[in-house]
Amino acid sequence: MAGGAELMVEKKRKAMLAARAQLRAIPSEELESCTYPTAVAAVILDVDAGTLSDARERRLKCIANNEPIHPLSLEAIHFLDTQPKAKYLAIELLNALERHKHANSLHINAQKLADKYPKEIAPRVLLGFQTWLVQADPDELWPFCIQASGRPLDLIAAMHINETTEIVEWLTIREFGTRAADAASHDFHERQRYEIKGGLKQEAEPVAMDRWEQPGGPL
Repeated sequence: MAGGAELMVEKKRKAMLAARAQLRAIPSEELESCTYPTAVAAVILDVDAGTLSDARERRLKCIANNEPIHPLSLEAIHFLDTQPKAKYLAIELLNALERHKHANSLHINAQKLADKYPKEIAPRVLLGFQTWLVQADPDELWPFCIQASGRPLDLIAAMHINETTEIVEWLTIREFGTRAADAASHDFHERQRYEIKGGLKQEAEPVAMDRWEQPGGPL
């Protein structure tokens, strides 16, 4: 029995190493667009799918309550709440592995401090969208759900209000500003056209008059 259990552990370890090798072989320009299903992400992170599911729920609660998330926890891994199943970006999985690797070089008391991790591997939840707006470098990207109007909506916020879409894009702060301004301008002009049409329609409607008030006297 022990031999069978050891064989299963070894097979699982080989699968994990193979999956991690594949992850690290992804070209850097594709890391932010390549996604993994939960089952594969679980193999890469060496946990079961149920554990990842629980971590996603805890992550959302922490974000909603503005609670800190430990950089080395599974909750620190950003995920895409796509339907019917969640997905993980390759860059997020790689960053999670790099955080654990980097932690080995830190004193144990420093491992939980977000500022001890390089920016490119820091958990995104500790950055926050508002902080990104203020501090983002020109080439620093942030994930957005693109709404039907073309307006980019912060992915985390979209997940909270159930406004996720199939179009997820990583934008720089300049691209976000341009897209948001274009969508706002489009919405403004659409409202103006609607109001103008509504006014013309109202003016065009005949006004009902009492028969005794008709021009020329009573009929």
